[in-house]
Amino acid sequence: MPRWTRLRFLLVPMLSLALVVPLPLHAEPPSAADLAAATNAYSTAQAAELTGEYAAAADFYELANHAVPSPEALRGATRMRRKAGHLGAAATHATRLLQIYPEDDEAVAVAMELLRQLGPDLARVTVRCESACGVDVDDAVASDAPQTEHMLYMVPGDRTVTAVFESGLEAIQTLTTESGARVTITFEHPADPTPAAVPTSRAGPRLIPAQNKATIDDAPSGSVRRKLSPAWFSVTVVATAGLGAATLWSGLDVYKHNDKYEADPTQRGFEDGRRAEVRTNILIAGTAVFGVASAALVFVTRWRKSPNTHASARRLPTLSVNAATGAAGVTYGASF
Repeated sequence: MPRWTRLRFLLVPMLSLALVVPLPLHAEPPSAADLAAATNAYSTAQAAELTGEYAAAADFYELANHAVPSPEALRGATRMRRKAGHLGAAATHATRLLQIYPEDDEAVAVAMELLRQLGPDLARVTVRCESACGVDVDDAVASDAPQTEHMLYMVPGDRTVTAVFESGLEAIQTLTTESGARVTITFEHPADPTPAAVPTSRAGPRLIPAQNKATIDDAPSGSVRRKLSPAWFSVTVVATAGLGAATLWSGLDVYKHNDKYEADPTQRGFEDGRRAEVRTNILIAGTAVFGVASAALVFVTRWRKSPNTHASARRLPTLSVNAATGAAGVTYGASF
């Protein structure tokens, strides 16, 4: 067997897992758009994990779990956050595994072992909201599921916690945590203030209407989030999808060359297979690079909120990739 045929042992799990997103038992069937987004996010996460891009893999596992919740996606996010050194996020995911999937033996085992190892060195913060909210920690999404109570783990130090209410308003508190500490903070749902009524005192939570944040001159440095145009995300995600489709096609082409070589082992067949392997490796690298960029842009893009959509429920882009020997197709859609 020629050396380049070793690639097929990578492609077998990658291609097969890219076709199916694992779903939790007894879950309602997901919409076609959510399933398409989850499938592509999950397969991109797997590719990033294989290349050692653990932070990017975690981002895409989380994106897949947001679109179609599943223990497999959340376990993947937990493992990748730990490998990336994001210990607070990893422990928080472990807590969610225990809460959401207590009957999944593998999920419970992963979560218990991780919390046993990391829990004593982290601070556990319970965030309570008067009405359902999502929570950001230091401008990173810690929990985007709107609910009235969140249990989070944080690395000791100074932290900024933001409650994102379904009305679009945000309340911000800062706190200092220590290893092993157990802290509870509470957010009240703010009234709907006008820009002139926004409090300027730094004491207590600072309430800023989401739609007016960028126009408030006295906001302290770091409290105003400037989002990028969705066009940037569109460019990177379409590039990632195109490269991903080309990678799938190229991987299938490696299969074809391998089968041809095994049937008729010639020097020309060997060289064709080597060239196909090099091409596939280049495409994998390119897909990973653009995938990392797409993952980063997901969290800094200014998505348009529909009047009928909760502010804390982010709209996911939909992406569909179809690949076959000799052809590949990509469809993409998003709401800006």
